Amino acid sequence: MPQGDLLKIGLSGLLAFQRGLAVTSQNITNVNTEGYSRQRAEFEARKPLLAANGFVGTGTNVETVRRMHDEFLDLQVRANSSAFGQMSSYAEMADRIDTLIADQKSGLSPSIQQFFNSLEEVASDPASVSVRRVMLGEARALAARFHFLDNRFTELGNNVNKELEIATGEINGIARSVSSLNREIVLAIGQSGGQPPNDLLDKRDTLLAQLSERVNINTVSEQDGSISVFIGNGQPLVVGVLQNSLGVADGAFDADKKEITLSNQTSSSIITSSLTGGSLTGMLQFRDEMLYPTQNELGRIANVLATSFNAQHNAGLTLGNVLGGDFFDSGTVQIYNNNNNSGSGSLSVSISSATSLTASDYQVIYDGTNHVITRLSDNTSQTLAGAGPFVVDGLTITPTGSPTSGDLFEIQANRNGGRLFDVAVSNVRDIAAAAPIRARAQLSNLGEAQITQGEVLDATNLNLLNTATLTFLTANTYSINNAGSFAYTSGANIDINGARVVISGSPQ
Repeated sequence: MPQGDLLKIGLSGLLAFQRGLAVTSQNITNVNTEGYSRQRAEFEARKPLLAANGFVGTGTNVETVRRMHDEFLDLQVRANSSAFGQMSSYAEMADRIDTLIADQKSGLSPSIQQFFNSLEEVASDPASVSVRRVMLGEARALAARFHFLDNRFTELGNNVNKELEIATGEINGIARSVSSLNREIVLAIGQSGGQPPNDLLDKRDTLLAQLSERVNINTVSEQDGSISVFIGNGQPLVVGVLQNSLGVADGAFDADKKEITLSNQTSSSIITSSLTGGSLTGMLQFRDEMLYPTQNELGRIANVLATSFNAQHNAGLTLGNVLGGDFFDSGTVQIYNNNNNSGSGSLSVSISSATSLTASDYQVIYDGTNHVITRLSDNTSQTLAGAGPFVVDGLTITPTGSPTSGDLFEIQANRNGGRLFDVAVSNVRDIAAAAPIRARAQLSNLGEAQITQGEVLDATNLNLLNTATLTFLTANTYSINNAGSFAYTSGANIDINGARVVISGSPQ
């Protein structure tokens, strides 16, 4: 072998190992660089020369600098990052509600308990103006607590909307960087004759990891070295060097219930329901599965309390010797028409039974013949056939107008219950703490029968100035004000002028 060949072979080795040492030095230098993948110089023998006695080697060189990278592990990390981002975001916001509700000072239970404690004081001494004043003050404090909690929930909803805007902005920024790196990588691969630009690939993988923390992604590697990124049900966020943009838009029913949109250069579509994973989905999940149901439950409690207490208060007497009016104001049902409805149909909805209300919202669709209502908390549906009115979960629903097939409506029965709950009584003398019925047995009675205090059946027909005398003619018959004769069965109800009493025992 000529001496020159020996020198060339040796020189090739020196140059190859020099490149290998440079790669090792690069690894050591970037040991703390986020997203950096260890690189390794891959050696190969040079093409041999044909000599008289066969092929003779010509030395070595570095074929490529390989990035020690496992794509499968990257996919696993991204998937786990998406799941963690979703749960972390959900848990962080859920903790705010838990702290708010469970707190002994800011929670609802202490205020309700204090109000009923003051109510017991009034029941013990209904003529006392001072205890009535305390009760009215506790009622106002209870209303203020409902308002406080409802305001906090509304603020949380506003914060979610702001966070959605921030998250979509961050996702768009990352996607823009990915598309820019795609362009650089394709150019670098072309200029190098197919050699991978490892540092650029590391940067892109780091961006994809950051993206997966915010929303679950699927990636497809292209032949030119670029990568396409898809979210949701395959909606493209990045395709090669092209990038689409996420946005936040008003809801089709309620403008405060923001939706996530994906826009390209020609169109925009709502993709909220198809998104999975990441902090973006965690915020949407918190809003729909915890925040709104909790606010609805607060409103339901307010509506049930107001309705039930008002019914009892309407049956009592004030210090002015008149029947009581409503003690509390309650919330109203909110109905939203979908922005895309083409017909003139609408819904009239009122609360017919507060105790039958659920904490769910409802969606109604007109199918061309009937209205179909779906309880969104469990997706239970039922068909409302005919013109109505219909009673569903304590709501009376009456369709009006001329809807078109496919028209949608949303019913929020309790959302504003906490906000609108208030005290309707302003004067302590208007607190109806006295019973309008007074029943007593004559001391000269010879039988063992006892009469109940009585209850109001119909406050509008109750004659407050009327005194009725119930006289037993025999053990099985009685008269009222000595007029007529009525059959009597022990323990049966006896209705008199809008009131009801019960006689127990054996009269004579």
